[in-house]
Parts: sequence; structure tokens; C-alpha cells
Amino acid sequence: MVESSKAYLNLNTTVISIAQEETKDDGEVISKYIIKTANASWAEAAKVVRQPVAFDDVVIATPWQFSDIKEEGDVIQHPIEPVPYAKLHVTLFSSPFRFSPQYFNLDPAAPVPNSVLTTLADADEAKPGSAGAGKAGFFSATQVKKVTNPKTSGEEYIYKIFSPEAVTSDFLSSILGVKVPETFVRASTTDDGEDADFEMIDPISWYHPAVFHPYPQKLPRVTFQDPILSRGLYYTSGIESFISTMETSALMGKNVARLIADDYLGISNVEGENASAGFGHDGEQAVLGGKQSIATDEL
Repeated sequence: MVESSKAYLNLNTTVISIAQEETKDDGEVISKYIIKTANASWAEAAKVVRQPVAFDDVVIATPWQFSDIKEEGDVIQHPIEPVPYAKLHVTLFSSPFRFSPQYFNLDPAAPVPNSVLTTLADADEAKPGSAGAGKAGFFSATQVKKVTNPKTSGEEYIYKIFSPEAVTSDFLSSILGVKVPETFVRASTTDDGEDADFEMIDPISWYHPAVFHPYPQKLPRVTFQDPILSRGLYYTSGIESFISTMETSALMGKNVARLIADDYLGISNVEGENASAGFGHDGEQAVLGGKQSIATDEL
């Protein structure tokens, strides 16, 4: 789709800032957007550059609070409200040990389900943040699949755990039924003393933790983020305050694209006003998404 649109595609490029610049076209003052980006490898320092064209329309398609994009001047006229995202720890690891039946109050010989989902106990109060999982302390624990350890040629199991807090050695010891030392993962160092990689210690042979902000905490709302931040400046991630899925974000992108198209065609909304005061001529559009930017001259 990008190739068919003949868009200029900037992958692995960090958007640094958005600014406005006024130019004259046949005596008419026109305001356009200036995008600055940085593209650097591990071997070189980031070099901030100004994109070679000025844009009539810019779509911000990433949560603003995580984007690190700087606003130069009063570019954003409708403030972007931060979304109270939940903080979710996702832990992947491999071990030769199965889930412990004793941890789940089962008979020692009883099989443990491959996937365990938790709910709150009767005495638990629903709370956001680290207390969200109640007494269980985790949301789900799943044995994803069996694998063969390439070093030992032994059979192991890949596990995935969702939890409101980072997984500890005590928790792993309990759920696996075997002592997991506090140093089950440690950073090995290079000759100059800097951390280089992680060295795994049995009974955990491989370990990968990550932290995500996957969905918002649900709060009563009567208003929602305006997708039009300024003339020609649009925002799709305002939908995240209501619901956070790829499908709804795609629908929001479709809505914003329609707003831009209607503006160029001079189509009014239900209130009799243009969706966003456009420039009335062919222009450039930029779509900014996380570490990527896409600039197109056609919708």
C-alpha cells in the first residue's frame, strides 16, 4: 500500500519535534508543519535533521505521552490529556520444571493446567496498579510450549506470566516447586566493566522480562480527546482513553483520514463547519507513529 501510494517512507526514524512555519503563496500566508527527525545506529550519535518538505497535514498516530516528540511553540491548540495506562509486566522464561501442584493446592500427583487465569477472591477489593491481581499476585501463567535446550539437549518448557509487578525468585520458586536463587539472572560484563549480556543460572535457563502499557485504567468519562489538535494537525491515539485495541485504533485512523479528505473536498460536518480549516490546495501529509514517520503526498 505504501509503495502504491508513492509515499516517502522513513523507517527506524525517531520524530524529534513538530513546529509551524508560515510561508507565502501568491501573497497568501500559509501555515505548514516542520518535522525534525533523528536516525542513528549503535555506532554513531543521533543527528537531528529537518525533513526536506513542509507538511500541510500531520497525523500523530502514537500515544503522545510516550512519544518524546517536542512541541515547538503553540502547535497543539487542543491539549492532549495523558491516559492512565495500566502497567503490565510480561515475563518469558524457560525451565526444565513443570508447574508445582502444591502451589495450586492440588494433590502432588495431580496434573496442573497448562494455562492458569486468576480472579479476585471474595475478600479482595478491585484496585488498580500493583494490587490489581489480588492475593494471587499474577493475572495469568501459561506453559506456552515444549522446547529442547540447545546446550543440554534436554526438554524444557517455555512459560509466559502476566503480572502487575516484576516476577521475583520467591514467586518462581513457589510456582515451580524448586528453589530458584535470587541471582537466577545476572548481567555478565565486558572487559571495560559495562553490562553486555545476561547469564542464566539453573533452574531458569532463559529469561526475558518486559514492561508494557497495554490498556487504560477504566474511569468514568463525559468527554473524550478531540482528534483535531490544530488546523491540519490530527491525533488518532485519543481513542486509547476509551479502549485500546489495534482494531479501534485502525478505525480511528480511518476517521482521521476521512476528516482530512473532507477538509480538502470542502465537505462540512454536521455543525456546518469544515472538519479542520484546510489549505484548499494539494499538499503534503505526514503520519508519525512511534519510531517511524511516513510522509505522503497522496491520501
